[in-house]
Amino acid sequence: MTQNKKNILFISMIFTLIFISCSGDSINDQEIIYSANKNNNTDIYKIDLKDFEVTRLTNNKGIDTKPRWSKDKDKIAFLSEKNGISSLYIMNKDGESKKSLLSELGDVENFKWCPKSKKIAAQINDDNYTWVSVIDLENDEISHLTRKKENATLGGWSPDGEWLLFSIIENNNPGIRKKNPDGVDEVLVTSGKDTNAIWSPDGKWIAFNRMTEDGSNDLYLHDINNERSQNVAPDDFNEEFISWSRESKLLFVSDKDGNSEIYTFDPNNNKENRLTNNRVEDHSPVWNDKGSNILFRSMNDGDFDLYYMENSGENQKRITNTSYEIIDADW
Repeated sequence: MTQNKKNILFISMIFTLIFISCSGDSINDQEIIYSANKNNNTDIYKIDLKDFEVTRLTNNKGIDTKPRWSKDKDKIAFLSEKNGISSLYIMNKDGESKKSLLSELGDVENFKWCPKSKKIAAQINDDNYTWVSVIDLENDEISHLTRKKENATLGGWSPDGEWLLFSIIENNNPGIRKKNPDGVDEVLVTSGKDTNAIWSPDGKWIAFNRMTEDGSNDLYLHDINNERSQNVAPDDFNEEFISWSRESKLLFVSDKDGNSEIYTFDPNNNKENRLTNNRVEDHSPVWNDKGSNILFRSMNDGDFDLYYMENSGENQKRITNTSYEIIDADW
């Protein structure tokens, strides 16, 4: 073989490897974390999709739920309930070096990682009042974004981590607000009984739920530049489990067709797409980092198991087949 042919073959191999690595179709490099109730004990597990090996990350008498990866995939945060008190913990990806956070403040009901993986915002409940606090993981410094008796609920971070969304609906001026955790600025974003606010990765939109007069939670989108909100799903049904893909496409669950099914919505063309179609409950859809696949739970045979599918709803695959219930998951 001549040197020129060797060079051509080498270049072809390089381009082939680049194409495979950039195709985004493979999920073999993914690690899924999930909580499961096994033998009346709820713990957190990790499954590697390369070989489907399962690793148990927590093992105690508490109820461990809501495992969430940090953005850099270096840490896992989760909630652990012991003796009726829910605390926030972080641990390494192998389950080691567990550390309790904010336990002295009250029950931690919800939390959100900052995009830079250096802070966590938490919704805390004490004496039936809820408020929002932020902890800096580098120095354990805690800052309170809202006052205790305002009954604020947690939203999401801005893509650059400079702002945090939260909701207050029990005062004379209800709505979603954004606040700079490192400063003092606070801005009213929407007016209404609005909760579960999540910022799109491109920074253009905020998705949220608005409680209607009939008691349902409609899905709304707020255009940040035009300061206008639109009802994405104007019906009498509930839309929940809202999340954004990397390309700022919306993922949600709705029961408008008789049971909980998974949908996507593209705010750039107002196109909705139904991804699942069955007679059972489908819940908790989560995008992977590339936006190519979606992880979700489905009660296909009586218990919730984990599945994944392409972002079009095609090529649905089962991940777990267990006799115990999968509660929530992340990847």
